[in-house]
Amino acid sequence: IDETVIIKLQNKIVDKESTIVPGILTYTITVVNTGNINLTNVVLTDDLAGAATLQSGDNADPNVLNVGETWVYQATYNVTQEDIDAGDDIVNTATVVTTEYPGPTSDSAVSTISQSPNLTINKIVDKTNINSPGLLTYSITVKNTGNVNLTNVVLSDDLAGSATLQSGDVADSGVLNVGETWVYQATYTATQSDIDAGTALVNTASVVTTEVPGPTIDNATTTI
Repeated sequence: IDETVIIKLQNKIVDKESTIVPGILTYTITVVNTGNINLTNVVLTDDLAGAATLQSGDNADPNVLNVGETWVYQATYNVTQEDIDAGDDIVNTATVVTTEYPGPTSDSAVSTISQSPNLTINKIVDKTNINSPGLLTYSITVKNTGNVNLTNVVLSDDLAGSATLQSGDVADSGVLNVGETWVYQATYTATQSDIDAGTALVNTASVVTTEVPGPTIDNATTTI
């Protein structure tokens, strides 16, 4: 008897071929016995999920992949913010082995990650008009409006020179996480020389990060 042993991992597909945010990827894996003998001890593994769950197809002999039979598995993988930050394609490989066809036979499904780093900055001053020397206090709000965490955040204020972080860095210290808002404060003392000059005090804040080098800027103006 000429025993032709063939197993085919027909395909592996993913429900999302591209993603921009953390979430669940669902994989459908189809295994077909295209040979002429039944296959036993079928073991399918998924390198991201670790294992896959048989959904349908084992209709004849339990746990035997009969000739011509098709088994359909499902596996899931939870995309993390770390995956989005890395930006690498998520390549998930399924592998199947049997006693009669140890292989392994494998197939992969790919989901690309699209990174969109972005941030906003808003600066306001407590006094928009003055007629004598005094302290001006600035509030500067920086928000991560993109889909990747932002690192090496540096904010500068052209009148105060620097600004002090007041609130917002509640998750990873020093990392402006997706959706996170940081609030800074800076001060400038208007002098008699400023009053004498009569020129509006236009104070600019700028922020740079590794992922959004910018700089991104906003102004606050106090007239004299």
